[in-house]
Amino acid sequence: MRERKKTLNLECELTDAERLIYSKQLAGALTDKSRSEDRLKSFQTQMKAEIAGYEANINMLSDKINTGHEFRDVECAVEWLWEKGEKHFIRIDTGEVAKVHVISEGEQQEELNLRQEKANAEEPEESEPQEVEPQEEDELPAGYETIDSELPEPQPKEK
Repeated sequence: MRERKKTLNLECELTDAERLIYSKQLAGALTDKSRSEDRLKSFQTQMKAEIAGYEANINMLSDKINTGHEFRDVECAVEWLWEKGEKHFIRIDTGEVAKVHVISEGEQQEELNLRQEKANAEEPEESEPQEVEPQEEDELPAGYETIDSELPEPQPKEK
C-alpha cells in the first residue's frame, strides 16, 4: 500500500505570537543559565576556601612534625629579683627559666609604693603631742632627767 500522508519537517515562518512565546522562553533560559553559573562560581569559591583550610592545617601539622615542637600557653611563676632589676618567668611544668625581663620603672615605683604602705602600716601611729603643764623650776616633767650636772664647767679662752 502506498502512503497517502507523510509528515515532513519543513521550514515555516513564525507568527508574531510564536516569536513572543519563544522570546519569553529565551529570556527564561538565559536567566536560568546565569543563575547556574553564579551558583557554580559560588560553589567553586566555597570549595577553594575549604581546600585552603585543609592546606593550612596540613602545613601546620607538617611544621610541628618537622620541627618537633609547637608553641603553647604555659603557666609560669614570676620571680622578682629586685637587686638585679630583673624578673624571671619560670615554667611551672618544668621549673626552667623561660624568659628574663628587665623590671620597668613603673613596676619599680609600684614596689616602692607597696613597701612604703607596708612600713606605714607596721609603724605605730604617732600620738599627738601632749601639752605639758608648767612645772616648778626644779621639777621636770615625768620621764625627763637633768643632765646639767654631768657637763664640764666652761673654761675661759686664753688669748
